[in-house]
Amino acid sequence: MIRLLIIFVLVVVLLSLLGVNIVSLLNNKTLRDNFSFIWNWTKHIWITYLKAPVARAAIFIWEEGIKPVFQLLKDRNNASNEGDARIGRTISIT
Repeated sequence: MIRLLIIFVLVVVLLSLLGVNIVSLLNNKTLRDNFSFIWNWTKHIWITYLKAPVARAAIFIWEEGIKPVFQLLKDRNNASNEGDARIGRTISIT
């Protein structure tokens, strides 16, 4: 969070050094229209082309990668709590 705040302050300082008036940028209708156009196209591309594949990829990563690891850790923890001799035993050599 602090890093983001520092980056924001540096951007404002950089824009000020370049002579850019931020208030005039915010009041510029053409600039607002351009950003609105870009934002609307970004939303369109996300909803139309990217949302479903990204969701499928996230589900695949969860089901095939993360969930089995959590299940393995859970099983080991349960076995260790139940006193399973195969997991967590120590070997003493005398």
